[in-house]
Amino acid sequence: MLEGYLQTKESREEVLFRPPDWYEEQQIELLTRTSAIKLDLEARTVALSTKQVLGFDKALIATGANVRRLNVPGCELEGIHYLRTLGNSDAIRADAAGKRVVLIGGSYIGTEVAASLTLLGSTCTIVELEDVVLSRTFGDRAGRFFQARLEEHGVTVYGGDELDRFEGADGRVTSVVTKSGRSLPADAVVIGSAPCRT
Repeated sequence: MLEGYLQTKESREEVLFRPPDWYEEQQIELLTRTSAIKLDLEARTVALSTKQVLGFDKALIATGANVRRLNVPGCELEGIHYLRTLGNSDAIRADAAGKRVVLIGGSYIGTEVAASLTLLGSTCTIVELEDVVLSRTFGDRAGRFFQARLEEHGVTVYGGDELDRFEGADGRVTSVVTKSGRSLPADAVVIGSAPCRT
């Protein structure tokens, strides 16, 4: 996870899966910032976004996952962040440190970002569908333990609620409104998991 980097406790190099030299030592050609565009199984080739075509004997397709973008009123406002890359961490830290932050989702990303931003002086609030953070993964008992630790550090958790919309002024988010009618002030928002049923 990127929390060490978000908290500035780790450098970019420290959070990488392997250092760049490792790939060369293992005789692995690493192409970064490159996408596979087309796979031709008969010709055993893959066309890349760089217009290069590579041949292969065997191919492993490991696509990872895309960020699930919200489609709720106000989702286009500035100050709404998703965490997937180191660049996203940089943007979150620059925009949210020391401010009021609402996190949508109480799973890994939501809880880790809340804990990290609290260390950076932010006031954090989590809104989530489940009643207790991390309960979907670890169960209610463990989830209550983690939630108590978060609350001890000043994180407010509203479980059993759902995002309805974002409100803003001058193109920037200013509050998060939930289906239950809560209006939570927000200088920034971080989307931490599947945030709504719609």
